[in-house]
Amino acid sequence: MQVHAKKGGFADAGCFVPYDLWLDLSYAQKEDLVMSWVKQVRRPDGANGSGGLVVDAQWVSEYPALHEYLTLGAHPDGSIRRTSTLTLFAEHGSWKLFLNERDSGASLCSTGPCIADTLSALEVMLEAEVTPWRFSERSQEPSGKKGRRGP
Repeated sequence: MQVHAKKGGFADAGCFVPYDLWLDLSYAQKEDLVMSWVKQVRRPDGANGSGGLVVDAQWVSEYPALHEYLTLGAHPDGSIRRTSTLTLFAEHGSWKLFLNERDSGASLCSTGPCIADTLSALEVMLEAEVTPWRFSERSQEPSGKKGRRGP
């Protein structure tokens, strides 16, 4: 068996484990060898990570509500909030944007023929008197305990 890490599509580092030796390894030893290449992902310190706040002057003027959801790390009362995430993808001939409000499990979707129209539609919804948020049932589950689906 050959175990290696890739960098730029090519083997960067690794090792060769002869088949007979691989068969002699315990499950835990095999797991340690394979998992030694997986790097641990750690959450950065602070509400907005170590990078600090980000500002885009063009977005502030064109999409002020969207800019606030993506960048503000505190609620108006001063309590800490997790910034929202924005996902952009193309599907069935349209651009789609999903804004996810991580603290509440709410999401907002807009669709358009071009990215600018899709961003504008999302901004209009955010500035509306009643924003049409959709709420995930998963946000109601206790952290770390996934509910089972099906019978």
